[in-house]
Amino acid sequence: MHFALWSKSTTPTLWFPKANGRPGTSGRFAVARLLPDGRLDLSFAGRGYRILPVRESGAYATAGALDVGGRAILAGRTGSLLGFAALGESGQLDRSYGRRGFALHDTRDGYVPGDIADDSHRRIVAALESIGSPSTPRKGVFRAWRLRADGSLDPRFGGDGRVAVRLGSRLGTARSVALQGEGRILLGGWAKLPGTTDTDFALVRLRGGV
Repeated sequence: MHFALWSKSTTPTLWFPKANGRPGTSGRFAVARLLPDGRLDLSFAGRGYRILPVRESGAYATAGALDVGGRAILAGRTGSLLGFAALGESGQLDRSYGRRGFALHDTRDGYVPGDIADDSHRRIVAALESIGSPSTPRKGVFRAWRLRADGSLDPRFGGDGRVAVRLGSRLGTARSVALQGEGRILLGGWAKLPGTTDTDFALVRLRGGV
């Protein structure tokens, strides 16, 4: 297990344990908020942290971001689905998001949200990372999703909210996302030719639109 964090100005920092992305991992989505001196912020969920039972087993968070409305958006995997959760500033689930605070979407096996970002239009952009090293042409693509403020996939992005970019004959995966001006989406990751062990950095830029 490793960790990820993000902060907003000088307000308390949100922190969540981030799973390594191994299939079969059992657990929950979890998030904590820390004060600037490192203590738990007890005004968040009444104890400084929140554990979300997305499913009975097989759920783990892999990415998180703050949206322009101040909500904490968590993303990860739950069973065979990709899951997204939205929490308000006090740690309560935003029940207008998905179904009672959770949005679950079908996906191809072998991918998790490697990174997510808010595009300042109340939309979340997710870079999907393959679990393990891509070894087949099916995994040799950069994948990105865009979700609307209610957790549904945005049909204005790729026709169904999902975009896949093949890297020619190279295998690769996206790992991070950054948003640029005029809605452009920059995906960062790596790529390699089949049958080799050498890898290169790879960048893909999408016209996300506004």
